[in-house]
Amino acid sequence: MTHGTGVAAYLAGDHLGVIHNANLIGIYAGLLNVPNAYGVPEQEKTLEYLLMIMDDVIERQLQGKAIINFSFSFEPSDQKDLVQDQLIRKAIVELLDRPDKLQVVLVTASGNEGEPDNLYIAHLPAVLAEKETHDVIVVGSTTIDGTRSEWSQFEDWITTHAPGEGLITATQTWLDLNTAMDGTSISSPKVAGLAAYFRGLPLLPKWACQLTNPRTVKALIRHFHKPLWTLEDIEDREDWEIVPVA
Repeated sequence: MTHGTGVAAYLAGDHLGVIHNANLIGIYAGLLNVPNAYGVPEQEKTLEYLLMIMDDVIERQLQGKAIINFSFSFEPSDQKDLVQDQLIRKAIVELLDRPDKLQVVLVTASGNEGEPDNLYIAHLPAVLAEKETHDVIVVGSTTIDGTRSEWSQFEDWITTHAPGEGLITATQTWLDLNTAMDGTSISSPKVAGLAAYFRGLPLLPKWACQLTNPRTVKALIRHFHKPLWTLEDIEDREDWEIVPVA
């Protein structure tokens, strides 16, 4: 099983997917060929992929329609080349905010390195949502009962959460009921699928036009997310960290 197979299944798979009629385009990141401790592609490759996405959005006239799910990230310790770091930051910001209005919705995982005394988000691209572009949708993980996964990185500016712990996994050829998958990597595609669903709704023109703006899509997701517990449940469980779920 590859990481991407599981992610794609939770986004648009027949059995696990949030949205079933999406035009899903996968970019092979070559993780198996990269001797990297975190299992992510090299920074220059990521930059190349982002530029490919920009070109594809323009060529196929997907402005205001496209959704990107970014289920991997760069740890600060990986960012050895400051120039490449800045180029990736610039490419992501341009993807969302460039003058010709690509208006792509970018959904990304908050990260799995959270510890009780250090939950801070410091990864690219999620960290960009704090100051550099508020349009990035950052997704954390919950358990199946709606409490934040203890390893899910968190900030008060995080967008939302989705289940990402102890879930069955799709392999390359079948649905594996015996294997569980954990991580914000599988929380993120659920919300990306929801964003695609919102953008694909047959709305009146004035509403559909608003959803071409990534910030509106993000606001809509935050408007509809909610805790899975009632207020009484929350009061009875003061030691649980219950978070809103998309």
